[in-house]
Amino acid sequence: PAVRTGYVNGAFLNYQGISLEANYSIELTEQDSLQFSMNSSNIDKLENSNNAIVTDQQDNEIGNSTLQHSFGVDYVHGPFGVNLKANFIGAAAFDVTFTSENRDQLTVDHYTLYNLGLYYQVNDNFALRGSVTNLTDKEPPFGTTGIGTYDILGRRAAISGEYRF
Repeated sequence: PAVRTGYVNGAFLNYQGISLEANYSIELTEQDSLQFSMNSSNIDKLENSNNAIVTDQQDNEIGNSTLQHSFGVDYVHGPFGVNLKANFIGAAAFDVTFTSENRDQLTVDHYTLYNLGLYYQVNDNFALRGSVTNLTDKEPPFGTTGIGTYDILGRRAAISGEYRF
C-alpha cells in the first residue's frame, strides 16, 4: 500500500503521511519456520496541481484511501511452503468534492482481499507453485468496476513450474 499514481505532467504533488513496514521470522525447527510481514500506510494529505493554480485534493479518495494495510504469514517446512496474504483498503470517497446533491453514492466501504500461495521444491532444479487470488471471491464495491483499485476478476487459480538447467 502507498500512494498510487501514474505519470502526472503537473506543477506539484504534495504527500503527507506515514508508511511502515515490518518483517519477523521465527525458526521453529531446522526445517520449519514462520515469517510474518506487515506493510501499512496512513495518508494525511495528498493533493496535486497541473498548473499551480487549481489544486485537486485526492486523500481518502478511491485509490488513495487514508488507511491501507497488507499482512502476510508464510510457513516453510523443508521444501514445502504456504503463504496467506491479506490486503486491506480503507473506506474512501469517489471524489471528496462530491455531495449528495450531485451523486447518490458518495463513498465505498473498506475492502479486504485474501490470497493463498503454495510451493514445493521438488529437487535442486525443479519447483512447483500454485496460487489462489481473491480466495473468498470478494466482489468490488458497487460502482467501482474499471477503476483499477479493486479486484474485478474474482477468485482465480494459477499453477506454474520452474525448471533450471
